Amino acid sequence: CNMLRLAVGNRNAGSEALQPLCYSTMMFACAFIEKLLRIVYIDLMKGKQYIPAEKATLGMLLTPNNTTMKQVFGETHIKHLAYFLSQVGEMRIGYNYRNTLAHWVDIERSGLTLPFVATIMWLLTDIVNSMFLYYLGEDKE
Repeated sequence: CNMLRLAVGNRNAGSEALQPLCYSTMMFACAFIEKLLRIVYIDLMKGKQYIPAEKATLGMLLTPNNTTMKQVFGETHIKHLAYFLSQVGEMRIGYNYRNTLAHWVDIERSGLTLPFVATIMWLLTDIVNSMFLYYLGEDKE
């Protein structure tokens, strides 16, 4: 929250000051998204199969073949999350936000903006809300 508060609080600062704040906020949010997805998956697999945390990668968690994650998010939702956070299909389409930010691939400093932060925060909020509903028992299929 402090990173987001810093980024938004300095929205009128020049881009040179704002870009690092945006980048750190988005990187933290992407790492947190991946961590949350991993926690849910490991929790749901508990008692069925041991899953080392380092084996639960974003690509594996967001594949449409992952029936465990489909219990929480549903197939269409998983596909949408994969489209935004990674790349999908044989054509490798998608925004690939997580890898773009983590590896600084196909991104310019000028792209580190508050609207981009808002997009990442929207994805994080979406995931947290879906997990919350699942664990309340209201979103089970």
